[in-house]
Amino acid sequence: MAARSLAIAIPTYNRPEILEYNLLAMQASLERLDIGVYVLDDSSNDATAQLISRLAASTRMRLSYRRNQPPLRHDANLIAALTTPRTDFVWLLGDGCIVDDAGMQVVHDTLQDQDFIFVNSRHGPAPASERRLTDAEAKSFIERRAWDYSYTGATIYSRRVVDWWQSEAKHRPFPNFPHLSVILGYVATHVQLGISWVAQRVVHNNPLKRQSYWLADAIPVWAGDWHKVITANAAAIEPAAMAGVLRSHSDNTRVLGVKHLLVLRAAGLLDADVLARYREALLASSSAGRLGAWAIVALPRSAARILVAARPSWRRRYLPSS
Repeated sequence: MAARSLAIAIPTYNRPEILEYNLLAMQASLERLDIGVYVLDDSSNDATAQLISRLAASTRMRLSYRRNQPPLRHDANLIAALTTPRTDFVWLLGDGCIVDDAGMQVVHDTLQDQDFIFVNSRHGPAPASERRLTDAEAKSFIERRAWDYSYTGATIYSRRVVDWWQSEAKHRPFPNFPHLSVILGYVATHVQLGISWVAQRVVHNNPLKRQSYWLADAIPVWAGDWHKVITANAAAIEPAAMAGVLRSHSDNTRVLGVKHLLVLRAAGLLDADVLARYREALLASSSAGRLGAWAIVALPRSAARILVAARPSWRRRYLPSS
């Protein structure tokens, strides 16, 4: 059987220095394994185009570049990046992601006849690697790890998944989670399913990358948009597992947990009006629990400020730019 082809797709926006760092960090494995890189650029200047031109001339990396005119914006650019390569598999990477050399080799060696390959992008314990999970086992695994697939670099998509997404105009990504829309949408509509799981942590964040934009917008994103993409794809999730899946991101990352909600309360980003607007989604998606979330909203903002001031590490983690 012929070797299966893999490409890396990177949607980017005004991060040429970070992108250069990443590509040079992955250069050895990209050249050794002959993995092409597709860069889809939403930038407001020519810096990224100049970078790709320079690297294409000075390295053996196979770099393809497209400048979006007009800009597609985040969600559409991510989907455009996923659907541009015509390879057997597409590894969608955020422009702040780096794949280490060993990880690139492991994924390359794992390519077979599967729908998805999921890779570990997190610190801490993880399930053992699985070369092949099918059907109900695969669906159950995806339920348990859905919180992790919100990370752009955690999934490699097969050609048939990408072609399925492109086959019908009704397939539309949910805001802030376009890639998770693809994963859960495919699982919801396919009884037969095959996945692989790479347990070693192979994707890392660029140390120069700033904290994500959504930290100050956490409730609309991690309550509102997260809740929408999960519940809209309810057919991908067993009814008994739904509550746990909705809460799983907060359980595992502490986003919308007690400390985070206290920081948001102290910053004036969580009050009774916000709770009223996102009540169902926030209470379902927060690891603080319903009583905990209500109690934090009822806490006077001055008291929340005192608590957060005594714990500067909370603010550095959850709202570093404020």
